[in-house]
Amino acid sequence: MNVKWQIADGYAGSSRPQYTEIDDYSIQECESDEELERLIEECIQDDFEQIVSPSWDMKQALADAKEVQANKEEEE
Repeated sequence: MNVKWQIADGYAGSSRPQYTEIDDYSIQECESDEELERLIEECIQDDFEQIVSPSWDMKQALADAKEVQANKEEEE
């Protein structure tokens, strides 16, 4: 079964839908709605952790941080 989900990041505009494949056998093994909900949530969370990661320019971040440090020294 494919489950469609999106990332709620707090920014305006819609995000691209993501899809998580859940094995039919795992679904069939669930004996209650609570187990189904837990299975779906765990599968989506696992996908999220594998798909989404932060990305930044470390050289630029360091240069910006050093500029902040230099401004402090100038103020003193």
